[in-house]
Amino acid sequence: VGNYQTTLSSVGFTFDNIAPQSAVSSLSQAFYNAATLPGSISGTATDDAYGSNIQTNFVALKDTTGPLYWTGAGWGGLSWRTNTGGTANSWSWNLPVAANFTDTHQYVFISSATDNAGNNQTVSGATATFTYDTTAPTVAITAPSTNRAKAVNTIAGTATDTVGGVQHVHFYIQEGANY
Repeated sequence: VGNYQTTLSSVGFTFDNIAPQSAVSSLSQAFYNAATLPGSISGTATDDAYGSNIQTNFVALKDTTGPLYWTGAGWGGLSWRTNTGGTANSWSWNLPVAANFTDTHQYVFISSATDNAGNNQTVSGATATFTYDTTAPTVAITAPSTNRAKAVNTIAGTATDTVGGVQHVHFYIQEGANY
């Protein structure tokens, strides 16, 4: 009589060939300057219902005018940065300080994720864009055309901004020291 094993052994595993998805979710404006630039961005990553869960999130910051990418110390070739906070499914990344951005340049955040099975997300659709705008709009009053008038029927002017457009125009009428 030969030897044989009476206890069966087994190994469980999850077959996962579907790439995860990620997105940048915290940009609330299309234009930023030094005063309004957020300190960080955040996003999410998900794997399919039968997937192996998220292993790592990556983000790249691209200056589309260059095109250059933020490397962590300056602008250069493509450099995927890992998230600096959050969890695998909810991540955040600290932005460079405002001095590293250039007026009128457009920037794109690109997120990507890898799951525990090694599937990598393609980056199409996982982006958020903004333009850095530090140039103030220009305003000119065109009517009345003199600084003295007996009567004023019309007050007219122009307001322009080369990057973000003009959102509001406020004007005040002053009589002596009173507004």
